[in-house]
Amino acid sequence: MDSNNSTKNFGCEDHQREFEIICYQCNKLFCSRCLVHHNNQFSLNSHKCDHIDDIKFSLNNCLNNNINSCSDNNSNNNNNNSNSNSFIDKRLKDIWRNIRESAVSYQKIMSTEAEISQHFEKLYQYLMVEEKKLKNKLVEKRDLMISQIENNTSELKNLVNIINISRNSNSSNRSSVDNEIIVEQQVNDMSIEDPSVSSDTTDRYSTIYIARSVGESTSLSTFVRKNSDTIFDFSESQKKQMASQLSTYQDSFDSLILDSILKHYSQFSGNIFASQMVCQCRLTTNPFDNVTLNKVIENSIQLSIEQKTELERIEDLRKQIPTVAKSLSPTTYLVTTDRDQCLSVIDISVSPYSSYHKTITKFGFISCQNSMVAVGDTVYAFGGVSNTNQYFKYSVTQKSCEFKRHLKAFGTEGPHIITIFHKGKLYSFSRNEKSIYIYDPSNNVLNKYEIDQLFDKTHMACTDGQGNIYLYSHDKRFIKFDVAANKVTQLKPLEANVYYLSMVYRTSYLDSYIYILGGTKYGNHRYSIQDNIWDSSLDGFVGERWRCPSLVLDIESNKLIY
Repeated sequence: MDSNNSTKNFGCEDHQREFEIICYQCNKLFCSRCLVHHNNQFSLNSHKCDHIDDIKFSLNNCLNNNINSCSDNNSNNNNNNSNSNSFIDKRLKDIWRNIRESAVSYQKIMSTEAEISQHFEKLYQYLMVEEKKLKNKLVEKRDLMISQIENNTSELKNLVNIINISRNSNSSNRSSVDNEIIVEQQVNDMSIEDPSVSSDTTDRYSTIYIARSVGESTSLSTFVRKNSDTIFDFSESQKKQMASQLSTYQDSFDSLILDSILKHYSQFSGNIFASQMVCQCRLTTNPFDNVTLNKVIENSIQLSIEQKTELERIEDLRKQIPTVAKSLSPTTYLVTTDRDQCLSVIDISVSPYSSYHKTITKFGFISCQNSMVAVGDTVYAFGGVSNTNQYFKYSVTQKSCEFKRHLKAFGTEGPHIITIFHKGKLYSFSRNEKSIYIYDPSNNVLNKYEIDQLFDKTHMACTDGQGNIYLYSHDKRFIKFDVAANKVTQLKPLEANVYYLSMVYRTSYLDSYIYILGGTKYGNHRYSIQDNIWDSSLDGFVGERWRCPSLVLDIESNKLIY
């Protein structure tokens, strides 16, 4: 029955027969006699076996029908039991189904990629249009500057020619007219580039080259010299033209110069009396607000990807059946205090909030709005204006309270609005500056970071326990700060006025909220995390609660939700 022998002696060594049957569970081959022993070892139908004849029939049937019999809609499978039970037949069906599902997913992915490209193409087009709008404002001014440069350069060229005529009139050798130009012999003239190795001659007549040459020249003489072989070239043809003109004026240089000046003023009178326009461009750029930009993009397009096995898809369908999961949720209490030394406990597991208990504690809770914590069902509050060396504790289940005196002072000076522990580090946010302090206990290092998107004055703060801090400023700004990603998300602020109130985070099976408890003076408010909206909450829940602590407590799981 050993099926692992070499192919040379392929067969059942025990019975000297050919293998005819395969067991998929044992992954072994059997002859017909071995099968009896195999079936005696295992219960009926517990192991799936196939005979070679049935396997060949299934293979031939699949091939003869172009594997169409392997599809889910094949009706011929019912006519042959062995075919439907074939392992290969089942695998072919599974593979074909998987390939079809993968092909559909692939086409959907490609289509989604194209949609994403089309979506951002609109943004690219918008940015290009905005860029063109700004540049178009400069076109008219640029053309005006080009016109002024060309006109002034042309006039300057004519004046340089007149000067060259005058200088040649003083030359002792009339027969040899020198190609002289106005030059101040300066030391830095030696550094002027050789025109023979300069840029292309055609480019050197362009406005952009002339403007750059002016900027590089320390004086008019330097500018003329740098362009002596282009704009201000006094070539042999010009020398001959000047000699020809002299004969017209009876070889009188004075007459030639006077007439040249007369013609110059006649030609360039428009330049002489025209007002010179100077365009001063001032471009102010500010860094893009990446937070706002990211928010706009995130709101305009969202991509969700689900990669699930068949069992996971079945489980999702099962979860759609109504359950009583909500009734199994733990009881959640809102514990809050007021300026009259009272502590109130409200059951907020169900709405409307009917369960309410109030206790007079004789403990001053003013100015300890961020120092309340919970351990199990017991709530602790530390310090305050009138209790700098005391702490208070209250049992929610037993409704009992006590406070201890002479608490040894600890911590550091300076008002901090909230401190959390996340992934091995302490994060503390300053109340009166745009700072965050990060303490790493593993190496005992404390670092301070300035973050422009935080607030100069933060009045309220809370956390979801997952590394997200919610901060509310004195000027009605509301943000979420992800300490791991160092990312700020702008949230909708509350329209009502609030002042150093307690802000608490609450999550449940169906929703998540942030509560601001202002009592009689500032009101009680609730913010929906999912919907980014505010509404009034806990109507009739009165008391002066500003600068007093609160928290949300899950009793059943002993999980503190700040």
